[in-house]
Amino acid sequence: MDRTEHVIHATRSRAPRRSARTLSAALASVAAAALLTSLCGCLPDDPEPYNAKALHNAARGKATGDLSAGNALLPQQRLSKIPTTYQSRYEAGVGDRWNPKDNPTLDATIRQSEMEGSGGSGRPLSDDKTVRLTLQDLVNRAVANNLDVRVAGYGPAIEASRIIEAEARFDPTFFTNLGVERTDRATPGSVVTDPSGTTLRSVRTFENKQDAFTLASGIKQTLETGANIQVQQQLKRTSQTPTQTIYNPYVESDLTLEITQPLLRDFGAKVNRARIGIARNTSRVSLLDFRKAAEDNLAEVEKVYWELHQAEQDVYIQERLVAASRDTAEKIAVRAQQDATVSQMKQADATVQTRRAELIRTRARVRDLSDQLKQLVNDPDMPVTSNILVLPATPPLQEPVNLDTDDIIGSALLNRLELGQQLLKLDNADITLDAAKNNLLPQLNVKGTVNPNGTDRDVHDAFLQQSDFNRLTASVGFQFEIPLGNREATAIYRRSLLQRYQALDQYRSLVEQVALDVKTQLRDVQTSWQEVLATRLARIAQTESLKAIVDRRERMGEYSPTSVQLELDSQERLAQTARAEVASLANYNTAISKLEKAKGTLLRYNNVVIEEQGLRRQLR
Repeated sequence: MDRTEHVIHATRSRAPRRSARTLSAALASVAAAALLTSLCGCLPDDPEPYNAKALHNAARGKATGDLSAGNALLPQQRLSKIPTTYQSRYEAGVGDRWNPKDNPTLDATIRQSEMEGSGGSGRPLSDDKTVRLTLQDLVNRAVANNLDVRVAGYGPAIEASRIIEAEARFDPTFFTNLGVERTDRATPGSVVTDPSGTTLRSVRTFENKQDAFTLASGIKQTLETGANIQVQQQLKRTSQTPTQTIYNPYVESDLTLEITQPLLRDFGAKVNRARIGIARNTSRVSLLDFRKAAEDNLAEVEKVYWELHQAEQDVYIQERLVAASRDTAEKIAVRAQQDATVSQMKQADATVQTRRAELIRTRARVRDLSDQLKQLVNDPDMPVTSNILVLPATPPLQEPVNLDTDDIIGSALLNRLELGQQLLKLDNADITLDAAKNNLLPQLNVKGTVNPNGTDRDVHDAFLQQSDFNRLTASVGFQFEIPLGNREATAIYRRSLLQRYQALDQYRSLVEQVALDVKTQLRDVQTSWQEVLATRLARIAQTESLKAIVDRRERMGEYSPTSVQLELDSQERLAQTARAEVASLANYNTAISKLEKAKGTLLRYNNVVIEEQGLRRQLR
């Protein structure tokens, strides 16, 4: 617009006073400049074309990268067939004193496959590149890289653009109208009576030609009061053949100011800014949706993190269980020449293989949870396609958390995003109701027009006459309109009123839901802690029980089928109580995270702050 105004100003200052050809060229330049400005404005660059194949290739590149960097998939392992027979590794010792060297290969294979341990045993879970990360580190990575959060992050920016769209309704608009009209008509002539009354003279037919060039430019704007204002400057150059006026050609200059102001319907800033208010509230709702996506992602990250911690400990516990049962089987095999029977050895060996099978599944769960955690984080340095094994480095909290129910509920009522969103929706319902109430009024507008004008042989003189304001045309009038019955406006008002009542009841329902969520999660925290205490005592008691059974067996040398089964069962019960203790700790830490989410303070709990200053500046 600045460039256009500069061109208009320069053209007018250089126009000769009495040259019609130069005037036409100048007006044509003005029109061309306005047209080029409107067509070649500051348009954004076209976005790059979407290329799905490139995205797929990027993922494949991560999957086939350098294995040493941890960005490659391991070759697919060959799966063994299901065996139809089973040869006990201790069967060679029957009838002779058992010696581990009798079956070294099988024994070494079992030892290697079983004892590749977890972090608890100080050995890696697999040949994958293992990375231990703290919970805070994973939270930071998830906030920065999670794709679901990034997708939700576009929402506030999109809705902020809608605010500008609503505000743009009150922006002034520059317009230019250019027209050329040529008239070529023949008159049929006329009959004139002689003044004496006795003779008639006829006037012959002749042609009347007229060329008119019109250029109108101005600004129009809708005000927040509902008024429409338009200021227009029009220049019209007319030439005639044959000449019928003193000036031929002549120029007419008209400046028109027109104002239309509603007095009843659509009157006032409150009604006319309703769309802006709704757009701002919708933008804030979108910001809370973005916060919800972040909270959901962090809650899931914490949940999977503690499940991964539990799964890793389960691997360690299962490894200890396999080792203990294998040790029992070896001791029974050593006594094959004394009092151990084949049945006892087979019983112990079957237990070893069953527990090995459970260990395989437990290790697989660690990898599954690691991949799930990588998918939640979306860190480009460790994509899901990579073979990086993520393991937890933060120990679970093992201290009781004492909380006050009233304080927690009060905090939730202040911080839960659902309540904030519903309050914004309730405000939108109030804005809509006010607009619908105004819509019940009849349409009564006052319209005024002021038109100073001037006419002379060229633009300069015509504009000077107009500037004197000696020739002034003015008008004022009223416009009244009301639909008979006014049923549409009445129905809209009733609908808006019902929607407001609906939003109010939804807010009351959410308050009750928030209170229920807080009490439920608080109870879950307390219950999980009590479960931690109970499982800890159970594990300690079961440890003492197994120790007593082993001491008695070693002291008395008893290897009956009953005593063997008792020792194996006691090992299994100890593993179960240890797994229950680990699970209760994971549940306790997850319950604390869920309680923070129920309070609406999960982001603050994880030291995550959403920067809203830029958006607030846009909303003002």
